Amino acid sequence: MKFSVVIPTMWRSERTLPMLKDLDASDYIEEIIIVDNDTSKCPGLSDISKLIYLPQKKNIYVNPAWNLGVETSSCDYVCILNDDISFDVDTAFKAAIRNFKMGHTLAGLHQLSYDHLDSREAISPFYGFGCCMFLDKSDWTPIPGLLKIWYGDTWLVSTFSSIVFIVVDVDTDMSTTVKSEEFKEVISSDNEEWKKII
Repeated sequence: MKFSVVIPTMWRSERTLPMLKDLDASDYIEEIIIVDNDTSKCPGLSDISKLIYLPQKKNIYVNPAWNLGVETSSCDYVCILNDDISFDVDTAFKAAIRNFKMGHTLAGLHQLSYDHLDSREAISPFYGFGCCMFLDKSDWTPIPGLLKIWYGDTWLVSTFSSIVFIVVDVDTDMSTTVKSEEFKEVISSDNEEWKKII
């Protein structure tokens, strides 16, 4: 079982490049699709042999980038990954494969994956689920276009036929990019759009 990996990025995390190299070395991964939302910050990527590079003229935001990445992917199975996370690649992909073999179509991280997470922060049982998700593309429904940053993972949880949590030890700075003030207005718009959807 081979995977396409989809990573939207604006290159604001120091974890991104080391994680790309770890992913590139894994036999589970066929291709790494980078949706670059800030090409001015892109480092050299010539040593990433499995790279499919999708530079954007302007920031299309994370949910449209997920849609684009999945649409571009050639594998039946896809990992959608934040750019500010680190973990043991083979451990995570083995866990995903076990769950696909049991018939699940979407796997994401359980809160126990995060050592730093204070239970008071976990406002939803799915908090942190979307930082690293594995999906069977046959069950994919594109995220509505007006949702730009938030609710993408919530949409997937609500549309996939069989979801499951996995526990993988991860390190993350959680929301490295979107906690910036520049995205406040877009997130507010997402909140209003999600109310219309539900």
